[in-house]
Amino acid sequence: IVNFDSTWNLAGKTTYAGAPAATEVVKLIFSASDGTPVSQTISFDGSTVILTATVQGVIPAVDVANQFVLGFTSANWTAALATGPGTVPGQVTLTHTGAGDVPDLSAASFAGSYFGAADGNGTVNVVTTTQGVTAGVLGALSTFAVNFTTAGTAAAAAGSFVFDGTTVNYAQGDGSVELAAKLKAGVFANWDTVLTAGSGATTTVTFTAKAPGTTTPGTAPDFDVDGLTSGIVGSITGAVTGTASTGTIITTVLPAGPGEGYDILDFTKLGGDISTQTDLTTIVSTNKSINVLALSGVTNDTAAHLKTMLDATAMDDVTASTHVVVVYNATTNVGSVYQVADGAGNDDTTVTLAGTIDLADTPWASLHTVNFV
Repeated sequence: IVNFDSTWNLAGKTTYAGAPAATEVVKLIFSASDGTPVSQTISFDGSTVILTATVQGVIPAVDVANQFVLGFTSANWTAALATGPGTVPGQVTLTHTGAGDVPDLSAASFAGSYFGAADGNGTVNVVTTTQGVTAGVLGALSTFAVNFTTAGTAAAAAGSFVFDGTTVNYAQGDGSVELAAKLKAGVFANWDTVLTAGSGATTTVTFTAKAPGTTTPGTAPDFDVDGLTSGIVGSITGAVTGTASTGTIITTVLPAGPGEGYDILDFTKLGGDISTQTDLTTIVSTNKSINVLALSGVTNDTAAHLKTMLDATAMDDVTASTHVVVVYNATTNVGSVYQVADGAGNDDTTVTLAGTIDLADTPWASLHTVNFV
């Protein structure tokens, strides 16, 4: 269940946050070497490690790793033998010396006579286990205010404000309050708006950019307060151009909802997706359908009984698909959530109880498709 705060607007909302810094960590797994030629080398990041050949002519993987760790010096990376559960012989942990996004390493990042069939016949497996992240710092939001002066404002003729790709029409005779209300009702791609009545001398619409950055504020001609439009008196104040963000920025997009403070049920990991449906009660064969059904005696009170019911519906067809079916008790308001898998044959649905959800004082029957994703 995803809960939406009541202050978020109904059209959805996008939020931004600076990502915390993270240091790149890489797992290396060296293989054994055949020991030929003598004094094999492993070169990486400007450092060359010379391996000591053994009498037997073979350098075990654990010794290759140990010698690499002991001989490796770099201003950018530190090397340590990997320890603990899950480690294997020849495993080394490379850690970047500073946080931030760095180019990913690969086997091609390493060179020397240890590698290649004609030399030491050694290999190194390279896996980035922690991706480096450059800390994000949010920039500032652009802002400005459009002020319509009460005294003297009555549009002499119908007209329109054109700003940020949006046209807002106004009528002849519109005063400061009506002009501001119509401007506030406009939907702008890059700006949020707030209407302030003020003391009565002016009515103000404040624009704030939706995202940090150098979004250009509006100007007096955009809103007919430049003294050239008969009957409209006003001004632009507080115009500030924002600044760009730096580093890694996390963007979170919250979908629009049917009302403030609404909840949605997310059954996508159970095999459901509401995007193709128009209601919750019609049983269909469409892959990932979601149904909410009232408990009906022994027809659907158990997984076995529900399977028998579904095998006789459109859900049981010759195309493999998954579905989610909620069977609710109208008295207790508890819904049993079932995962359904239909194969390519007849009467082959499988029904598994995933769990139950108690909606307390919200009737299951009151839910609509907008309450699901």
